[in-house]
Amino acid sequence: MKKNYNLFLLLIIFPIFLLAQDSLGEGYLFDKFKDGKVIFKNGQISNAPFNYNTLSEKLLFMSDGEMLELANPNQVVLVNIDNRIFEHIKDGLFYERIKVGDGALYVRWKSLSISKGKKGAYGVTSSTSSIDNINQISSSGNVVKLKSDEEFRVTPRNQYFLKIANKFKEFNSADSLAKLFKGHEDEIKKYIKDAQLDFNKIEDLKKAIEFCGQYNK
Repeated sequence: MKKNYNLFLLLIIFPIFLLAQDSLGEGYLFDKFKDGKVIFKNGQISNAPFNYNTLSEKLLFMSDGEMLELANPNQVVLVNIDNRIFEHIKDGLFYERIKVGDGALYVRWKSLSISKGKKGAYGVTSSTSSIDNINQISSSGNVVKLKSDEEFRVTPRNQYFLKIANKFKEFNSADSLAKLFKGHEDEIKKYIKDAQLDFNKIEDLKKAIEFCGQYNK
């Protein structure tokens, strides 16, 4: 199998571990590694199967069955995975850029893995409010349970941004989005309420942002 040597020449790669496609754990944005393209600042382009781990917030790629991490992301402009654009922001952090009208929604895909509790007798999970029983996992590869007697759930903690005057402005509710458009807060909040938009759904977020776009003109 011919390797894409550009990717290996331009980056120092970190091997994570051998991985079978059907062994992906939770926390991945895609259900499998998908065709991706890296565009570097020097104009070069490299191709490889990519995925995004929301727990570690890392873009990972596959080569000959081995999972690898981009070691010099500061040399990257963006990564296109299955026609979805991930723009490098800073220090290895990537936001997905989703086109909305004449603008864009930026999503920082992230999640936490939180302990559901310890397994007791007969396999029953016992939850507790004790802070000692909650573990946050950050891993570049599969989600690995830290304790064999605990069960975990992956909880989304995504962040949403608009780029205004070349600065990223975060929002997470109708109120915080409306505040980004001074003088139009009431119209925006009314539209979101009347349309019953759910800010946990990307398509609803896109509708809200498209509505707000008229106030950028």
